[in-house]
Amino acid sequence: MERGSEERIASQMTTQRSGTGETEKGMADVEYCPHSGYFLSPQEVDGRKRPACAACGYVFWNVPTPVVAAIVERGEKILLARKRRWPPGRWALFAGFPESRETMEEAVLREVYEEASLKGEVLGLVGVYSLPRRNQVFIVYRLRVAGGKVNVGEELEAIREFGRDELPAVLEHLPPQAGAARALRDWLQMEAVVHGRFAKQPTCPPRGHRKGGK
Repeated sequence: MERGSEERIASQMTTQRSGTGETEKGMADVEYCPHSGYFLSPQEVDGRKRPACAACGYVFWNVPTPVVAAIVERGEKILLARKRRWPPGRWALFAGFPESRETMEEAVLREVYEEASLKGEVLGLVGVYSLPRRNQVFIVYRLRVAGGKVNVGEELEAIREFGRDELPAVLEHLPPQAGAARALRDWLQMEAVVHGRFAKQPTCPPRGHRKGGK
């Protein structure tokens, strides 16, 4: 069995991070055991083929990676972020990966500060969204700006305010099943409940009533 070099092992364990919580290369690319350095090979573990090390018994479980994201509220509007090289019209949430010994709430506050130089206050959870194709769990919070002045972080191209009536246009440029799109739809529903912003439904005329007559 071929043994991998320490450099290759370190390289495969590196996760590339971005301001949208996307990974370009992650733990799914693991080929070597981080303990013994030997190749991992498919083995039957708990009813599924999983990469495992025959030398030491290590199993790579490839569990979903948590990603935290924020819908940042400032007054009656929310702030969205845009990355470089994104197609025209695409905006998304501030997002990133929790670090060691952080709570999810601490992580999302840190991400917003790093990307926008804004201090925030966590108002609550919007939702938790499974992204199986990315092998991620997208955890989205509502944040209220508590201080600071917007400064665009190095990973972003722009930060912009959006009113509620502008969000349908934003959603048109996001894949419907993307975590950001699902969270924005849920946030709009939450806002509608809180503020009573429901579209008026057409009413039916009384029974027995005919237009133009009794």
